[in-house]
Amino acid sequence: MTILLPISGVRALLAEDYDARRAAGMPLLQFEEAGRLARSSASLRDLDAQLRTRRVMDHSAPGAVRFVPSNPAGGPLTIDLAACTVEVIWSTGALSRNFVQSLGWIMEELDVTPAAVRMAWLSSGRAPVLDSHRRGGAAHVLGRVLSARLSGGRGYDTLQFSTAADVDSVWQRVADGTLRGISAGYRVHRYDTRFDPTIGETIHRAVDWEPYEISVVPVPVDSEAMTR
Repeated sequence: MTILLPISGVRALLAEDYDARRAAGMPLLQFEEAGRLARSSASLRDLDAQLRTRRVMDHSAPGAVRFVPSNPAGGPLTIDLAACTVEVIWSTGALSRNFVQSLGWIMEELDVTPAAVRMAWLSSGRAPVLDSHRRGGAAHVLGRVLSARLSGGRGYDTLQFSTAADVDSVWQRVADGTLRGISAGYRVHRYDTRFDPTIGETIHRAVDWEPYEISVVPVPVDSEAMTR
């Protein structure tokens, strides 16, 4: 049976699934199963949702441990100790509950595509890396976002940490794989809404939004937002 979805999009989503499974120490998706999911999906978004569902299910498989270090040294594969840089996934658009001043508590989903995300500031080299979204003082700034991109429904950044003495303890935790959670601070300019009968709630999907900082956090809202 022929795959009707764009081949480049399918490959990108399967590559992201491979990375996420390796980073979490999960069993890799078999070729036959990947093909079946692609053929049964009505859209790339549907395929992404199916892949995420499978990852949640596979977390219960023997030997699957979230946040297992990605290399023998214990830290992320992309770590550069000399330059104090690491690549991260900062969003997969995961559905989560969020408080919005004008709306109160909502079920929110992020559209992580070039048409929806305003990337100018995050790609400027000036966006800060913060400690757990804190911005009450200069010491909360850990570094800056060197580069940013979107691919396969996910956001990727390269972060550079400061060499300041008070940042070193955080950097060491990132470098040795102890601290892996990542989160983005952002503002939403427009939502599309739909009622989801499976959860009995209205989902607010951000279709025009702008990230302005990346934070290192102990526990991310988006479970797949992590150092790579």
